[in-house]
Amino acid sequence: METTLMSTLQNFADRVRPDRVLELTRRLVSIPSVVGNETAAMEAAAAVLKPTGATVSILARTPERPNVVARLQNGPGPCLVFNGHLDTVPPGNPELWESDPFQPAQRGDRLFGLGALDMKGSCAAMLHAVELLAAHPEAWRGEIQLQLVCDEEDSGHHGTRYLIELVQAGALPRPTWVIGGEYSDLRVMNAERGSFKFQIRFEGRSTHTATARVDGVNAIRHASMAVLALERDLTRYHPEVGFPVISINKIEGGKHLSQVPSECVITVDRRLILGEDKTSALDEVRRTLDRLAQEMPGFAYEILELRDSFGRERYGPPNATPRDSAVVKAVREAHRLVTGAAPEWFVDWFGASDGRLFRYEGIEMVTYGPSGRGAHAANEYVEVPSLTVQARTCVAATILLLQSQEPSKDGGA
Repeated sequence: METTLMSTLQNFADRVRPDRVLELTRRLVSIPSVVGNETAAMEAAAAVLKPTGATVSILARTPERPNVVARLQNGPGPCLVFNGHLDTVPPGNPELWESDPFQPAQRGDRLFGLGALDMKGSCAAMLHAVELLAAHPEAWRGEIQLQLVCDEEDSGHHGTRYLIELVQAGALPRPTWVIGGEYSDLRVMNAERGSFKFQIRFEGRSTHTATARVDGVNAIRHASMAVLALERDLTRYHPEVGFPVISINKIEGGKHLSQVPSECVITVDRRLILGEDKTSALDEVRRTLDRLAQEMPGFAYEILELRDSFGRERYGPPNATPRDSAVVKAVREAHRLVTGAAPEWFVDWFGASDGRLFRYEGIEMVTYGPSGRGAHAANEYVEVPSLTVQARTCVAATILLLQSQEPSKDGGA
């Protein structure tokens, strides 16, 4: 990297104000926004963004589920999107929290509160990065968007899925790149495992318990044998997403205390690595169950499709942005500039994020977020210094991507 550019990047990254990032994080954490009730948090974020000069829009499929989209436009060029969610899961048992989950509490470098890590701290870091970039249009050209969405903790139907539908309809520009802020311990995540949820129904034959060993076929017994056979470690490994996972997370069967059950249904959650898909996963399940059928008289099963409340199959394939893509390289280089060290790759376990939705649209996307622990649990916290690093990295990555770029057909004003 040439010395002048490096100096420019360092100059702008150093303008990030840690106190401002912390202030914004505290403000967002203090506003309850459990999934389905995000309006107040969105209004607060929009109020912060409007003084930047950005075009700030409230976009919603239904009025009670709003999203905030802030657009900074500075001539022709690519479109870089920062994406994060402001909804949280419920706080759970309040007695398990050492402090009020909606009153941010700082102990040392840790800020505790519901959503501090997942992911209001990250949204605050990206928000401040946008504040800084808005004040210095001489450093970049093209379009910068900040998307603060609802509904990530549920289906995404009202959040990122809806914004992508607006892109498809031409109501929003197609992003050239997306940087997502889900917590990653300041590591770079370019890929996610896929998720495939389905059910297996086991058939038995009902009879009175007294004649269970004579006339009955116990569907719960067969389901139990299947669970033991399926529930195991999968040892295949992919260097970008780690190991696949299979977990039987629900079982339903039986009608009466003195009746042998004729049916039992298990629900399976299978996480897929790159190179796998739902067909290969089901083939593996069938091979296991067919072996049991050969060993157990009367063993019969049927695989059932699962759909969500909007009629979508509960399947999302594994997805990746190439490690040599422009946005991945920019985030890695920006992190190196800010911290003095190359970032690690994030290959740990991770649930599905909204990032996959952009990749399914063919949009290059990378995840880079703060450090902390306890997401979806009591005493969730974010490491405050990591938010400053995130904000500085976002600023530097933006300038790397948008400096002196030629106009792009995929984004911009």
